[in-house]
Amino acid sequence: MLYEEDASKSLLHIGADYAFIEPSNDSSRFRNTPEVFASFQPGATNPANSIPFFADTNAIPTNNFQLVNLETGFRRGSLSGQAEWRLAHVEQVGGSSPNFQSAYGQVSYILTGEVRPYNKKGGVFGRIVPNKPFKPGCGIGAWEAAAKFSWLDLDDANITGNQLKNTTIGLNWYLNKRTKFQFNYIYSILDGTAISRSNTNIIAVRAQIDF
Repeated sequence: MLYEEDASKSLLHIGADYAFIEPSNDSSRFRNTPEVFASFQPGATNPANSIPFFADTNAIPTNNFQLVNLETGFRRGSLSGQAEWRLAHVEQVGGSSPNFQSAYGQVSYILTGEVRPYNKKGGVFGRIVPNKPFKPGCGIGAWEAAAKFSWLDLDDANITGNQLKNTTIGLNWYLNKRTKFQFNYIYSILDGTAISRSNTNIIAVRAQIDF
């Protein structure tokens, strides 16, 4: 990664990782929902999330699988962005070797002029801290506009896990360093070799306080 101590200057982050995994139960499964999280509801297909899985390979008899990941990020003043690509290569038991891919790219701009901090030790971007925390008549906090596109392809060889594309437009309001509100619109498209194309529109609002 390239890193510049002066937060007012541009920054570029480049990273990569690799993993080789032999599952103890000789099985693997890859799946995902649209990019929104909802609390648990009885009968939900996902124990931690009431949103159903849109893309799902189901269980695959697996000798091993390999994960390759490439990532990059940048910051130039109040503008920042990041992108990632991941490949999963699966060695099936007595079968073909499918490749599953996913990627995303996002950009954001802090309308109130703050600069997103960067954690050099962890190699990650940090939380936004408002220059003027929200207080009637004194400060409006920090406002951030963001956009993201993501893509997941779980269709390959004899596996029909579907393809999922998400486009997200968001507005984030940071009242202070520990409180924020998020407003997101998500448009998801589900497609694949074994299903008809469909889409869904999602509006999500989140309030967060942490200590």
